Amino acid sequence: MLRVEGLKKELGTFCLGEINLQVEQGEYFVLLGPSGAGKTLFLEVLAGFQQADAGRIYLNGRRIDGLSIQKRKIGYLCQGDTLFPHLRVRENISYGLRIRSLTPEVIRERVEATARETSTEGLLDRDPGGLSGGERQRVALARMLVLDPECLILDEPLAGLDEILKQDILGLLLELQARGRTFVHVTHDPQEAMAVATRVGVMEGGKIVQDSPISEFKTRPKCQFAARFAGIRNFFTVEVLSSGERGSADRGRVLVLPGNASVQVTAPTHLLVDSPRFMVIDESKISLYEKGRQYIPAQNRFEGVVKGIYPAHRGAVLIYVDIGFLVTVLGRDGLLLGKDDKVVVWWPDEAMRFYG
Repeated sequence: MLRVEGLKKELGTFCLGEINLQVEQGEYFVLLGPSGAGKTLFLEVLAGFQQADAGRIYLNGRRIDGLSIQKRKIGYLCQGDTLFPHLRVRENISYGLRIRSLTPEVIRERVEATARETSTEGLLDRDPGGLSGGERQRVALARMLVLDPECLILDEPLAGLDEILKQDILGLLLELQARGRTFVHVTHDPQEAMAVATRVGVMEGGKIVQDSPISEFKTRPKCQFAARFAGIRNFFTVEVLSSGERGSADRGRVLVLPGNASVQVTAPTHLLVDSPRFMVIDESKISLYEKGRQYIPAQNRFEGVVKGIYPAHRGAVLIYVDIGFLVTVLGRDGLLLGKDDKVVVWWPDEAMRFYG
C-alpha cells in the first residue's frame, strides 16, 4: 500500500499540495490532468528524483520519503525513450541487476522470468534500434519489473504510440495488475484512464480535486473540472430555493443552475437527494427545437440562443446554447441551425441526476 500524507513541493512559482492519497495493494490508480497540473512533479517526488518540502510517504508501512531512489522499491517509467541504444535488450533489462552485483546465474534467471511476464522473450538478443514502439515500451517495463518494485509509477506510458500499440500495452498493464501489482499511472487521456483504472484522481493546479472509484468518477464528479475529464458536459452546481411540498405530478424542490444565465428547474421528489449540491443532465436525452415550430412541455423547457456548433463523434454535432447547456444532436436531427438562431431546449425528468 502506498500512502501519502500532507505532501507539499514548491518548484519555482508552482506549488504542489497539500496532497493526501492512499493506493491499496493491487490497485490501479490513475491520475488525470492537463499539462502543467503537476502530475509529473508528483511522480518525481514519489520516486525520489525531487525531495518534498513537507509531508510523508509510506510504502507497505515503511516510510520512504527520506530514502534514496534505489532504496524506495518504486519502479518508475518516465516519458520518452529510456533504453540504452548501445546495449541489447537482454543487457537493457539486466542493467539494474548488474549494478547490484548479483551473480550471473541469478541475473539470467530473473531476466528470463521477467521476459516471460512481459512477452519479450523473443527480443532478448535484439538491438533497441530495431524494435517497434510497443516492443520498446515492453522492454522498458521489463527493465523496471526485473528489480521487483513494490509499486509501479508510470508517466504517460502510452505517449507517442498508435492506437493498436496502445491497446497492446494496456493489455499488458492489466495482466500485471491482475497478478497483484500496484500502479500509479499518470495521463491526460480520460479514455486511457477508463481502460485500466480501478480508481481515478483528477489534478488541477497541483491539487487532487477528485479521488474516487472509476464508477463514481464517471457518474459523480465533484467539480466542473473533474466533470470535463469524465466526459460530462452538462454539470451544474445547484442551490435550493425552496423545499416545496408534494403536489401535482409529485414535484418537489426548486433549483437554480448557474450558467451564463441562471435558470430554475422543478424536479420530482423521487429524483432529489437531501441537500443536493450537483446536477448532471444526460446530453443524449436533451432535445433541441427551433423556436415556435412545435408544442413542447412546460417542464424543463428553456429558450436560448445558439452560440456554437462543433463537430462531434459519428456525424453528430455539439451545440452550445447560451443559457449554459451543451446538446449533442445526431446529424443535426434534421435541423439546419446556425449561430445566433433562437432555440428551445427540453429534457425529460429521467435525464436529470442529483447528488450531494
